Amino acid sequence: MRWADTAACTRLAFTLAFAACGLGVIGCAGHRCRSVTSSACRVPPTLASYDRTAARSIELDTSIVSDPGDVVANSPQHKISTSHYYGLLASECQLLSAAHCSEANLLEQKATELEQSKQHGSSQEAIALLASACRDLAIHLRNRSAAEGLRLYFRLLEAEGQRNWNELALHELDSALADYRRFKDQGVQVSTDASPLHRQRHELQDQHEQLWLASAQSQGGIRLQIGLCANDSPPIWPASRIVVSEIIPDLDATIANGLCLRRDLSAMRRLCQCESGALDPKLMGMLSQATPSMAIILSATSSGKASGTAQRSMICCSLADQEQVVEEEIRQAARSVESSLIRIALAKQELARTRERLSELESLRGSDHVTLFDLSGARLQVLRVEGELTQRVVAWQLSVVGLWEATGQLTCTAAPIVAQTAPSALLPPALH
Repeated sequence: MRWADTAACTRLAFTLAFAACGLGVIGCAGHRCRSVTSSACRVPPTLASYDRTAARSIELDTSIVSDPGDVVANSPQHKISTSHYYGLLASECQLLSAAHCSEANLLEQKATELEQSKQHGSSQEAIALLASACRDLAIHLRNRSAAEGLRLYFRLLEAEGQRNWNELALHELDSALADYRRFKDQGVQVSTDASPLHRQRHELQDQHEQLWLASAQSQGGIRLQIGLCANDSPPIWPASRIVVSEIIPDLDATIANGLCLRRDLSAMRRLCQCESGALDPKLMGMLSQATPSMAIILSATSSGKASGTAQRSMICCSLADQEQVVEEEIRQAARSVESSLIRIALAKQELARTRERLSELESLRGSDHVTLFDLSGARLQVLRVEGELTQRVVAWQLSVVGLWEATGQLTCTAAPIVAQTAPSALLPPALH
C-alpha cells in the first residue's frame, strides 16, 4: 500500500472514530456526557496495517530543492536590502525594553488608581502599601524585560560578528580552491587533496545559513521587545561595542546590594506590613501574574482559614525563602562572569598562538617547505579562533547582563552602562 493511500485510510478511520464518538454521546441515556472524550464515549481509532518489510528506511523526497543559490535567489527573506540599517545602541535597547513592558504598565496604572482612591485611617495606609508594592513589582518586571532585550541584542551582535568571520573564511576557502583548480589545469602536481577543502566549505555554508537565521530571529525578537513593527525595515544593526572588564565583583557586597535593589523583595516586604483583607481579587490576580515569587504570598493572604497573625507569619517565611533564592541567583551569576573571563583569556592565548604560527609560515613563503594551502589552512585557523573569541566575549557580556538582572540593577536610578557608544568592533569591513 502506498503512503498516500495509508494516510487517506488513516484520515477516514479518524473521521469514523469521531462520528462514532458523537453517536455515543447521543445514545447516552439517563445522564449527559460531560465531554465527547469521556471514557464512556471514547472510541479508539482504527489504523491501517502497514508492512514495513518492503521499506527498510524512511524515504525522503528532496527533488523539489535545487541549488542553494537558486533557493536564496527565490527567497524574499534573503532579498532584504542590507545597505541601510537602524543603528541601535545597547543602552537604547535596555531603556526601550524596560519602557515597553505591558505588564509593568498595567501595574503602574493600578498603583495610580489605588493612590487616587479615597480611603481614611488604617485603610488608607494599607492602600498606600499596596500601591507601593505594585510600583515595586512594575520596576521588577521592567528589570526583567530590559535583561531580555539585552540578551536578544547581544545575540544579534554575536550572530553578525560570526557572520563576518564566516564570510572571510569562505572567501579564503574559495581562493584556495581556485588555486587548486588552476594548478590542476596547468598540470602541476598537487599533494593536497581538495576533499577536505570542499567539506570545510560545505560546513561554513551551513553555518552561514544558521547565523543568518539566528540574526533574523534576534531581529524579530528585538523589534517586539522595544515596540517596533515586526515587519518594519530596514534591519537593526547593534552599534555598541563590548568592552571586557577584568573586574570580578565582590560576592558578599554584590549579594547585599542585590537584596536591597531587588524590587520583588521590596514588594514582599511591603505586603508583610499590609492587612490581608486589603487585597482585592482583581489586584491579587495582577500581582500573581507579575512574578512567580508572589504566588505563595497571595495564596497565604487569600486564605480565610488562618488568622491574620498566622498569615503574616507565612508571608514572612515566604519572603525569607525568596531572599535565599535571590542570593543563589546572584552567586551563580557572579560565578558565570568569572568563568567567562577565564574562557576569554584562554581564547586569547590560542589566538596569539595561531597568529604566531601564521607569521612563521608567511616568513617561509616561497620555500619548498610551505605551500599556498599551508598558508590558507593557517589563515582559516586564525579566523576560526577569532570567531570563537567573539562567541566567548558575547557569552561574558550575557553573564554580566544576568548578574545585573539578578541584582535588579537594570532599572535602578543608577542603571549600569552596558556598553560604550562607539561603533561595533565586530562591524564587517564593508560597513565601516
